[in-house]
Amino acid sequence: MYVVAFTDHHDRASAAGWILAAHAAGSAIGGLLYGRIAWRRPAAGRLPYLLAALALLFALTGAAPTVVLFALGIAAAGTVVSPTMATAYLAADELAPPGTATRATAWVNTGVNAGSSLGSGTAGLLVDRLPLPLCFLLAAAPPLLLALGAYPRSGRDARGRSEAPLAKASEGRA
Repeated sequence: MYVVAFTDHHDRASAAGWILAAHAAGSAIGGLLYGRIAWRRPAAGRLPYLLAALALLFALTGAAPTVVLFALGIAAAGTVVSPTMATAYLAADELAPPGTATRATAWVNTGVNAGSSLGSGTAGLLVDRLPLPLCFLLAAAPPLLLALGAYPRSGRDARGRSEAPLAKASEGRA
């Protein structure tokens, strides 16, 4: 919705389809490259950083002064979408108690679909009422809030467990 509004505002409505295609291509490329990395950090530990990157790219893209820079920003944001989605599913699988991984990943799917529906409806209400850069800032808020909520607290591992018992156990082996 915001892509169409941006291209309409710049009298380049025909560019909207190409920009959305650039977003999809960026997502595919980002997902393929991300999948080639042998990660040492668990998915739950990577997720907050991906969400924050997604939020930052959304916010910056809304400030683009030209259609070309906007398209580059949308494509760059796309490169983070697939890795973020895949990591969210992997984190749910990692964090789920034994025997509940399917349920946990179903909740991720439910959250994504509900958030997408709510976001699309909200975007439709806001796009004609607020400046477009502000709309992009508001679109950046959910992934930023999720990043803050998913960031492990001090003294906790990626699963939210206290690291103290692990440290004591490793001290005993030294």
